[in-house]
Amino acid sequence: MKGKDMHIKRHTDDLTETLSIQSFEELFDISKIQNIKVIQDAFTRPEGLSNCIQSDAVLGKSHTKKSSVRHCLNTGLWNPDTSINIDKNHIAKWLTDQIKNDHTLKIKIMAYVKRFRADQEEFKKALEKLTIMPLEQFEQVSESLFLITDQLSELACQKSELKKIVLKQKQAEDQLKVYKNHLEERTAELEKANQLLKKEIDHANKIEKELKQKNEYLSVLYDTSLGMFSRLNLSKLLNSIIKRASDLTQIPDGFIQIYHPLEHILEIKAGCGKYSGLIGKTLKPGEGLSGKVWETGESILLNDYQNWIGKTSDPQFDFATSIIGVPLTSGSNIKGTIGLSHHVNGKKIGQETTFILEHFAELASIAIDKANLFESMKTELEKKTILESERQEMESMLRQSQKMEAIGTLAGGIAHDFNNILFPVIGFAQMIDQDLPYGNPMKSQIKGILNGACRAKELVQQILTFSRQTDKEYQPLRVQLIIKELLKLSRSTLPASIKISNDIPNDVGMIMADPTQIHQIVMNLITNALHAMEENGGELTVKLREIDFEKNTVPSPDLAPGPYICLEVTDTGIGMDEITVKRIFEPYFTTKEKGKGTGLGLAVIHGIVKDYHGKIIVQSSPDNGTSFFVYLPCLHNPRNQIVHNIQPSHKLNGNERLLVVDDEIPITIMLKKILSYFGYHVSSYSNSIEALEAFRNSPEKYDMVITDMTMPNLTGEKLIMELKKIQPAIPVILCTGFSKKIADGRTINVKPNKILMKPVLKDDLLTSIREIFDSSTGTAMEQIQYHAS
Repeated sequence: MKGKDMHIKRHTDDLTETLSIQSFEELFDISKIQNIKVIQDAFTRPEGLSNCIQSDAVLGKSHTKKSSVRHCLNTGLWNPDTSINIDKNHIAKWLTDQIKNDHTLKIKIMAYVKRFRADQEEFKKALEKLTIMPLEQFEQVSESLFLITDQLSELACQKSELKKIVLKQKQAEDQLKVYKNHLEERTAELEKANQLLKKEIDHANKIEKELKQKNEYLSVLYDTSLGMFSRLNLSKLLNSIIKRASDLTQIPDGFIQIYHPLEHILEIKAGCGKYSGLIGKTLKPGEGLSGKVWETGESILLNDYQNWIGKTSDPQFDFATSIIGVPLTSGSNIKGTIGLSHHVNGKKIGQETTFILEHFAELASIAIDKANLFESMKTELEKKTILESERQEMESMLRQSQKMEAIGTLAGGIAHDFNNILFPVIGFAQMIDQDLPYGNPMKSQIKGILNGACRAKELVQQILTFSRQTDKEYQPLRVQLIIKELLKLSRSTLPASIKISNDIPNDVGMIMADPTQIHQIVMNLITNALHAMEENGGELTVKLREIDFEKNTVPSPDLAPGPYICLEVTDTGIGMDEITVKRIFEPYFTTKEKGKGTGLGLAVIHGIVKDYHGKIIVQSSPDNGTSFFVYLPCLHNPRNQIVHNIQPSHKLNGNERLLVVDDEIPITIMLKKILSYFGYHVSSYSNSIEALEAFRNSPEKYDMVITDMTMPNLTGEKLIMELKKIQPAIPVILCTGFSKKIADGRTINVKPNKILMKPVLKDDLLTSIREIFDSSTGTAMEQIQYHAS
């Protein structure tokens, strides 16, 4: 139950509980029943009151449904009593006044009165007034009393039930009243709610009607928005917008014009209906309806266009009867106009069309802004892509350069150690060859050893060239002469399946270079191209041209602006993938079969080109051939001739005293044997500190010192410094497995008379010794010469 219903139930339950606990006083009028005068003074004393209470307690224990006659006060007086029962529940006793009979003992009664100190005289008078009745008669009276009592009880019970019914009826009336009030309140609330609901339903119906009217419009706007963000072609997008606007408004002809600020014209960029054939048509600002809309920035609606004074004079627009135009705005700028028109007389355009067309104008403006933004972003992205590509290319070049530098350093170290190994091999082989008589079969074997060692020496020179640790005598050079000579040589050895074409002008500028190295570059590139085409044939193209690069046109950040010659060698062979292209300049990397290449060719020419402050660039892809571009700086004022130093011939024998120092024991043994063979007196040491100590003890015993540069404890340059402190005029030959460039850097303060590159051939060593001894000055030469075979 809820609310007031619950309250009513509780009220009914409370009433039922009240009726079930009725007291005796509520059922009977006690003042009327107790009409017999009692002797109050006799029983108000404590003794009498106690006796009465005790007597009543005994009487109360018996409540059978019949009358009874009992003695009272043990005096012989009698009391009739009967039970009063309501709904089988005993609630009281009916008691009448006492009577006496013939057997009542007055003496005993008076004794009792005396014991309670009552007024005996008064009691006697009262006792006399008591009715004398036989017991049998008294019992009959008691039975009559029981009947009366029983009837009274029945009436009292009926009275109680009637009272309950009355109370229940009253409660029901009260409950009904409360429920009625509650019902009236609920009815009023319900009526109010019904009125509210009716208003809400009416409002909802109104909104539903409006939403239904706008649903198609919103759907078109949604589709147009999706189309705008899914298509990048501005013309298609604008055509879609105007077509949807036409379909929604049921106005057949529509146009979108865009303003071109440079030409100061309005061009129809999109159209439907009659305007679809006018795309590209232009109007001046202020001309016709769209010109006025653009000029004023306000929407214009005309339902009698033919009689409008501002109508354009162009007859192509005479079909319009009613027309509306709205500006396309972006911020404070007007980008163009959008419009719709009828071409049938009597067709009107409502004012609500303005609202719809303004929304499509917003979409068209966004589309135009988006297209302009996209174009600018596209241009910017292309610029950033180019810059990023250049940055990545520069990073790749830097990594390649660093990688090549590291490999070059490693190669230089390997070459140094290899030179130390070759030096005694060549020296001992030359000694054996010299000792063997002519015609000895061992001579051919020794020649084979020497040839192999010399090839190894040349390989070391290639490694040093790659690592840019060799030194050359550069001279002004015309590259075209070397190229033409090599092409003539190559043509006679090529198979018929390979064609050679060239473009070698005679007026290409000169470069400062070593002819052998340029020969090596051209020959290596031509050989690689021929290998790429030897299986399927093809065409080899060699071009030479002169280019003057400006700062923003250099093909690589490694190149400075200025004039360059460009050697281009292109083949139509098998080509290379991107991974191979990145590795071709690594030493010992080759795609050729075993026995057809060492993998040093491109690594060496890379080192040469870089040493010339040039650049080599390769372009290739599988099955599309390969092109190499070699850029070398041109001379601004080339010299026309070069002075060559002619070395005079010397005898090889001598008898001077030589101090030989090298940490490689095989080298000291070999040098001592060779030099001793040619008459020199040799003291050899493998420890530089021991050699210095021997020289310090007897400097006059030595006419020359031959020392290695790289040694533990005391390096060659430091040894020379200490020797010249003792004997400043002592001639010194420095042997090194590195380059003269490195030796020059390390001996700048203690210049030796000669620097020889290991492995030194016998004749070169003996010639250098004689040059120093036979010199007229007998002192260290001012110009350090470099000699290597």
